[in-house]
Amino acid sequence: TQSTWGEHKTKTTQEMSQPMDVDNDSGSDPGSDYEDSDGHEEMDDAFKDPVIVRESSITVLDRPAIVESANCESARIAQLFGLTPELALHMLRRNRWASESLIRRWFENPDRVLLDAGLSLSPAPPPPAGVVCGICSVPCELASNTHPLSLACGHFFCKECWSWFMSDKVRNFANGCTSVLCPQYGCKLIVCGPLVREVLPPEDFERYSDFLVRAFVDENDKVKWCPAPGCGRAISAQRINRTNTKCACGFSFCFRCLGDEHQPTSCAFRQKWIEKNHDEGGTAQWAQAHDVKRCPKCHEFIEKNEGCIHMTHRKPAGCGHEFCWLCLTDWETHGGYNCNRPRQQEMSSSAKFAYERYIHYYERFRNHENSLKMAETERLKVLRKVEIRSRGDMMLRTINDYLIQAFDTVIEARQVLKWSYPFAFYCEDAQLKNLFEFQQQYLEDSTERLHEMIEKPDEDHVLRQQIVDLNNAGRRFLGNLLDTYGER
Repeated sequence: TQSTWGEHKTKTTQEMSQPMDVDNDSGSDPGSDYEDSDGHEEMDDAFKDPVIVRESSITVLDRPAIVESANCESARIAQLFGLTPELALHMLRRNRWASESLIRRWFENPDRVLLDAGLSLSPAPPPPAGVVCGICSVPCELASNTHPLSLACGHFFCKECWSWFMSDKVRNFANGCTSVLCPQYGCKLIVCGPLVREVLPPEDFERYSDFLVRAFVDENDKVKWCPAPGCGRAISAQRINRTNTKCACGFSFCFRCLGDEHQPTSCAFRQKWIEKNHDEGGTAQWAQAHDVKRCPKCHEFIEKNEGCIHMTHRKPAGCGHEFCWLCLTDWETHGGYNCNRPRQQEMSSSAKFAYERYIHYYERFRNHENSLKMAETERLKVLRKVEIRSRGDMMLRTINDYLIQAFDTVIEARQVLKWSYPFAFYCEDAQLKNLFEFQQQYLEDSTERLHEMIEKPDEDHVLRQQIVDLNNAGRRFLGNLLDTYGER
């Protein structure tokens, strides 16, 4: 018995491509080796691929491969449980495609698994004589469009009402149409199986099948859509807590949060840093050029535009709080202009230091972000120049590969260095931070030297060996840092 997806006619089984295995990028556990799709271990080759490979390859799935993966898993569970693939598919969906968990639950209490999934092993009963449609209340006739149909629950509705009901769900409820319950009030059975194919027009059934395809990705913790605009591929990863992932389209992202690559910073600290920059980063340059501090009550920036130290955060924009500009003490309890006490000076210095500390990390974060964008632009220009000069000559193109590979290293290193500063900003372990900054400095120095070198004209490849040596050193430093602090 074929599953529901096997009936989808947009692409035949012969057209379905196999899942595409691509090497993964720099996220990994320390010291792990790369294992390709054949199970052979390979050493990391810095010039084989612009992506640093450190663990088993992920699987990139196009639409036919998504269909095939879901059908294969459904068939496996169906054979194990002795069910139809359609029932197995919906049980897997209910369990978010966690096969091992489903198998354990099934052998513990199969009735409970079926109940939770809204399924029944019983066949649909035959319609009794004189049955009336539960929607339109018209007596059903076996030889007309009012032919009564039901699920295993025995709630009969005429075929015309079934068709109207399911088409409405497909057209107006998107992915929700794949989890529709029986129209009878209080019934918990899911509408699935042959009944769906029988009542839906071909165009609506095609859309229903597309929603099932999407549901495999949307409801599967180990599969996620590539967030690149227009890609349409899905990424399957063995570890759902992995971070860096690279799609076949070339787009790299974090598998956990679907944001850009942000190792060694965690997803939580990435979000915290973005929110902090949203609040403070936009005013960083302005704040440095003006005499500003934070209001000690509402923590908004306030500019000192008069000579005295009595500050008022004026309404309506401000909170109305009055305080001393030097020590930030409430003006009512300030006690005059006595602000030269060490404790008060330390308090003011501490507030100033906190902001200057943030500016230190923010400026370097932005610097690597801007340098990364420039490196990406420069790489495209060099690649285009190489293609024009080689004009199909693979020998000439190979000669210039070292330059493209160096740009790839700079781009990867800039991305890691960019997010290394939020990591250091939030790191509270002094010993860990000292060691991290030591490795960060090595990577930053080598990256700056390599970037400077590849920006120089080198028509005769005089700098080739220097660039290759710097590239190898940069990749080692990058690998060491990620092996130690990546995927934290």
